[in-house]
Amino acid sequence: MLLLVVKGNANLNRTGTVGKRQLRNFCPWLFVRLRQSLDLMKECVMVRWLIILLWVCTAARAQEAGQALAVEVGQAVRVAHERSLAADGVVAARELAAVNAQVAGVSLAKLNADIGDRVQAGQVLALFDTATLKQEVAQAQAQEARAQAALAQAKRNAARAGKLVQERAVSVSDSEQSASAQREAQAVLDGAVATRKLAQLRLGYAEVRAPVAGVVVSRPAQVGMTAGIGSPLFVLQVDGALEWQAQVSPEDGQRLKVGTPARVAVGTAEVGGRVRLFAPDADAQSRRVVVRVALDSHADLRANLLLRGRFLLGKEEVWTIPAAALVREDGHDFVVLVEADNRVRRQALTLGERLGDRVVVLDGLPQGARFVLRGGSFLQDGDVVRVVDGAPAAAGGG
Repeated sequence: MLLLVVKGNANLNRTGTVGKRQLRNFCPWLFVRLRQSLDLMKECVMVRWLIILLWVCTAARAQEAGQALAVEVGQAVRVAHERSLAADGVVAARELAAVNAQVAGVSLAKLNADIGDRVQAGQVLALFDTATLKQEVAQAQAQEARAQAALAQAKRNAARAGKLVQERAVSVSDSEQSASAQREAQAVLDGAVATRKLAQLRLGYAEVRAPVAGVVVSRPAQVGMTAGIGSPLFVLQVDGALEWQAQVSPEDGQRLKVGTPARVAVGTAEVGGRVRLFAPDADAQSRRVVVRVALDSHADLRANLLLRGRFLLGKEEVWTIPAAALVREDGHDFVVLVEADNRVRRQALTLGERLGDRVVVLDGLPQGARFVLRGGSFLQDGDVVRVVDGAPAAAGGG
């Protein structure tokens, strides 16, 4: 009966047809009982919601503990490392020798060397046509012979004139003319001899010879060309010696000196070398300094190769971490640190060079810090993790 009255009262309150004052006037004792019942119901509802709230919080905390990500942690390891400075550069001939034409007006008849050929000093690299040059030599020799004959006649005339002067058969002036003719004939002979030697020299220049031993790196010469004196025919890489022309910043250049060892990657191999000289000034546009490294011989080395290498600066101990522990975001490198309460936070690092599967830490890693070895990118600051076996024995930080 009471329940029906309560329901009825609720309906009346929802519809607004019966007010509290009307109910109190209609049945005072029922109004009091209803008031007491409503207060009791409110208290029960509040208790029920409090119990539900406590249960939800307890369940959420239990769920959080049960779903904490299991991670392996590690610490930085200190290792002995060969300090180095990486650089890029072009392979070039250490010293070049130009082979130029020494004869003009004749065509190139034959080539005996090409790019890549190793040649010896004095080896014939090319031949110019000699027909014209031989004819010039013959003409010069004939002219020389005529001059010799003329000189011989002039000498005889001068000698005869000298005797006649003593016998007073001719005048002194006639004798002087004979002597002058002899001197003129001698000059003509000297000119003829010089012409003959020049013609022979030109004929000798028809054979283009290597001035030094080396490797042909350029060959502008073409069969049939008519070269002028000084026209380039070949360029030789002296002794086949190559150098690596590395480019470094002026600051890095100060860390190097003549004799500093270097290693250059050639395919899967490394070729050794040593710094032999520096460019006096940085390039005006690139602001880089060229460091020339004399390279050891290697079959795969070629001029004009762009190679990467490193200068060896000596050994030092450095802190390293596994490269797999790094998280890269927005161009920055992080590790995920695990605090004492097993909550994580990201820590920015300054890194050095990579050593196999590890990387050098220059700054940013606290002393003795633990960091997540794998899967750090899935964690956010404040996440709770469950640490499992995997921490190394070594400890420390960079």
